[in-house]
Amino acid sequence: TMNILEASRATGVSRDMIRFYEKKGILSPARNPGNHYREYGMHEIHQIILAHQYNSMGVDLDTIAKMFRKQDLLQAETELSQGIAQLQEEAEWAAERLENAKRLQALFPLLKQENMQEISERPASCYLPGTGNSSSAGLPVVRIHLGEPFFQDLGIICWRSPRKNEKAGIALAPGIYLRKLVRHSASELFSRKEAEELKEGCRKDGWDIGPDFFISQVLCGQGDAHPDLLCIEAAAQPSR
Repeated sequence: TMNILEASRATGVSRDMIRFYEKKGILSPARNPGNHYREYGMHEIHQIILAHQYNSMGVDLDTIAKMFRKQDLLQAETELSQGIAQLQEEAEWAAERLENAKRLQALFPLLKQENMQEISERPASCYLPGTGNSSSAGLPVVRIHLGEPFFQDLGIICWRSPRKNEKAGIALAPGIYLRKLVRHSASELFSRKEAEELKEGCRKDGWDIGPDFFISQVLCGQGDAHPDLLCIEAAAQPSR
């Protein structure tokens, strides 16, 4: 048998949490008749480890206690299914943040280039109109569309396919994209005229871009003296 300190070291669960497990009815260690200290055998050690595993997968402690008492495999399956869905959502959130950080980091070498732009491969993604979307770990952008009628809106780019319940989501196929950094007055929006000038300049270089332009902010400025640094992205293909 082990005391609570040894049990903590063996399981990686803190002594306070082990005591909390006992308070919740998850385990009931025996007491040493001589000193009344808790004693943890291998059964209690396995209980601590399993409770910690279930809890890390999103199952609350009260439910774990009920599962252990009733040996309810159906409830365990239900709780794990819900836990898996939660973990998948958390994993997608983390993946979005990681991808955003990588793409932001990849922009800074462009500052050393004369035209501050590149034509490169981009993975599949989707555009979700509206900044209040639940996938707020995505990249906030302004979308400009050069079709008729011209419009612009706010939204989020996520590095995944649209979900079934995201009817307004626009799938963006993997492929070649223009990425260009632009220093721009903080007091004005990137305009249709500027988008058309960028499109014309790329055509002279042998590329057709657009009609959707996605504009994200890299660094914030203050007025004309300290302009914003914007990133402009648009699908690109060789001019015919």
